[in-house]
Parts: sequence; structure tokens; C-alpha cells
Amino acid sequence: MCIRDSLKVAGLPALDDVHVRALRNLNDVRNTYVHYKWQPFVISEGDTSADPLVVDAKAVLEHIEETVSYVQAYERLYVLEGLPEE
Repeated sequence: MCIRDSLKVAGLPALDDVHVRALRNLNDVRNTYVHYKWQPFVISEGDTSADPLVVDAKAVLEHIEETVSYVQAYERLYVLEGLPEE
């Protein structure tokens, strides 16, 4: 069951597609590290590494704070404060 189905079953509104993609991408980068023994590296200013794993991680992490804020606001609004009455 995917997150969209889980939220629907729980009667919660869907997450914004942009943030669902960001969470999936973050999960993919995490799985690459955990499951494939990814070699550690330091993300630094001006790093021009052509390694696709490094590029993917940078792209995912560049905007992840926006997604974290979105998910925290979603949780506050719909989970902690309850669903709006219909």
C-alpha cells in the first residue's frame, strides 16, 4: 500500500505531488546508501563531481527542508489538531 492509499483509507487529504516526489527521491538516495554500501563523500561548495549518486544526493538534499516543513505543517493540521469537520 502506498502513502496515497494509506492517507485515503485514514480519511486524510492527499500530500502535494511535489513533496511526494521529494520524499520518494530521498528514500531512493537513502536506499542506495544502505543497500549498496555507497562510499561516503562530503558535499562541499563548488563540488563538480560527475558521480550520478553524488549529483542525485545533492539535488534531493537541496530542497528537502521545504518538504520537511510541509510534512510538519500537514501533521499539525490534520493529525495533531484533527480533521476538519464536514
